[in-house]
Amino acid sequence: RRIASSLQLSAAAFKLPPPLLLRPRMPAERCFCAAARPPAQRCIDTIYAALVDAKEAAAVATPSETFEPSLDADGKILLELGEKGQYGLEALPDGRVLLFSPLIGPRYYDWDAENEWFYDKADGHLLVELLVRELMHI
Repeated sequence: RRIASSLQLSAAAFKLPPPLLLRPRMPAERCFCAAARPPAQRCIDTIYAALVDAKEAAAVATPSETFEPSLDADGKILLELGEKGQYGLEALPDGRVLLFSPLIGPRYYDWDAENEWFYDKADGHLLVELLVRELMHI
């Protein structure tokens, strides 16, 4: 749940609807939203920062709750959850974000420039909302 709470904070960088943003705590400078960076890479940067913050908070609050986020040289996030599985996030060259979830498998998210968020064209779900919902149940 700590991971999910931190991801809710990263949603502030992409103007997600208020129901998802309960209490924004991440300062704007931590969102890595440089205008020159493509939206997909900004998304990866923001989510990775939230995962690192969640890991640090979890290490203090509940040392037995372990997870390991990493960012490789290609900008891919891996979130290792031990026996619960592994999440992967990748900014694709076509501007989409690929999420691999141990619960639902691969999903592709497209950028909505008007609303400034990533969503799944197949079902309309927002990337950050899906991550928060899944991580709360793991």
